[in-house]
Amino acid sequence: MQAGAPQVVAWRRDLHANPELGFAETRTAGVVADHLRSLGLEVRTGVGRTGVVGVLRGARPGRTVALRADMDALPVLEATGLPFASTATGAYMGQTVPVAHACGHDSHVAMLMGAATVLAGMKDRIEGTIVFIFQPAEEGAPPGEPKGGAALMIDDGALRDPRPEAIFGLHVVPGKAGTVFYRPRGFMAASDRVDIRLSGRQTHGAWPWKGVDVISASAQIIQTINSLTARTVDPTTTPTVFTIATVDAGVRYNIIPAEATMSGTLRTFDTAQRDDLIRRARVAIDNVAETYGATAEFTIHQNAALTFNDEALSAWIAPVLAEAAGAENVNPGRPPTTVAEDFSFLAQEVPGVFYHLGGTADGVDPATAPPNHSPEFDVNESILPLGVKTHVLSALRFLERD
Repeated sequence: MQAGAPQVVAWRRDLHANPELGFAETRTAGVVADHLRSLGLEVRTGVGRTGVVGVLRGARPGRTVALRADMDALPVLEATGLPFASTATGAYMGQTVPVAHACGHDSHVAMLMGAATVLAGMKDRIEGTIVFIFQPAEEGAPPGEPKGGAALMIDDGALRDPRPEAIFGLHVVPGKAGTVFYRPRGFMAASDRVDIRLSGRQTHGAWPWKGVDVISASAQIIQTINSLTARTVDPTTTPTVFTIATVDAGVRYNIIPAEATMSGTLRTFDTAQRDDLIRRARVAIDNVAETYGATAEFTIHQNAALTFNDEALSAWIAPVLAEAAGAENVNPGRPPTTVAEDFSFLAQEVPGVFYHLGGTADGVDPATAPPNHSPEFDVNESILPLGVKTHVLSALRFLERD
């Protein structure tokens, strides 16, 4: 598996220099599809807009397993100083923005292309079928889009004909290079986008009683939401984050506007608790608005479900990952993380395990390394062969199961 490492690095650098936003990954999808066809795989393109599915059928029938990588980049201005740093731009929310692989999806694509190369070279020895899923828009549905990449690929049949019995995926994150970590059951949070629109009545800033003050109502709603999570949810059992991150209201210092909008994110690890918190937030927001004489519109959109690692599959894969990385480098008891992944939708359809691959530069403390989505985020390229190896072994060992 080390023999193809220079090619995997070359793919990663090419993709890094040419990033594309969600549902605009046309070049990336073309690179992937051309490579899979060159390996003799059955290839479907345009799955979930720009997604690619490759099917490798072994020499003999058997089980079916899927491996997944995400392809999209972020509207981020890269500040890594790499010689192959991105200078690309794209369209986001009606504006031209810088685009960069600030989350490591370039390395994910390169590693899965490398795994496809290795596995295609073993076709004559494989019993069963391997499905390679290259997914667009993992970072969430772009504005105006009802669904992100995983959900759309499912709708377009990515998990049909053939249907996998299991699916595996990985993500590079800050961590000691060469380490692998995950946890059974809830691993990564469910992610919801929250939008709140307040409608009041505009008035002079000197006469607040002659209008309906949406500014004051907004401030109280933010504090109410903070109190809901801090005072009604046990953080030791179900980690919960409810953040209001944007507030938009007004155009002049002495005019109280008629409308205010807020948006934020809710991260949860328990479906029943999530539903109850949303219900209580809706009631509380309406009550605050009514107190001020305003009206409130509360909407919520789920970007990703809870990333749930199948318990039996989590136990099964531990020695497989140890085989790839060394037992001392595998931690199957990682605490849950409040970041999210739409791999979760795929794992709702078939049992799955999603794991993290530490990729911090040598000599750098992972705790102080730039995190995913940072302009300075980078991947230690020495880990790329390990990602290829974990993909290859998880597929092969699953097909070999009794």
